[in-house]
Amino acid sequence: MVLYELETSTILLRTYNLRLQVINETHLSQHHYLTNDDQCYFLGEFSPGLDNWTNIKRLIHNLKKNPTDIGFYPYKEQSILQTISLFENLIFLFLNRKN
Repeated sequence: MVLYELETSTILLRTYNLRLQVINETHLSQHHYLTNDDQCYFLGEFSPGLDNWTNIKRLIHNLKKNPTDIGFYPYKEQSILQTISLFENLIFLFLNRKN
C-alpha cells in the first residue's frame, strides 16, 4: 500500500515538475515581507507573461482569481483542491522517505 502511494505521489509531483525549494537571501528582494530569519518554502513560481503556460503557472494563476467572480469560481476551487493534494503528497513523501 505504501509503495503504491509513494509512486502515485511521485508521479503527481513530477506532473507539475515540482520540488520543494527554500527561499534564501537571493529571493528576499522579491519578497520584502520576509527576513533572513524566516523559514519559507515554495513548490513553484509564477512568471508574468502569456507564454510558457506550465501546469504550475496555470495553477497559481487560477489561485489568484477573485473568489467573488462567479464565472471563475470552478477554476479557483479546482486549483485549491489540486494545491491541497500537492502538499498532502509532498508531506507523505517526506514522512516516508528513506533516511
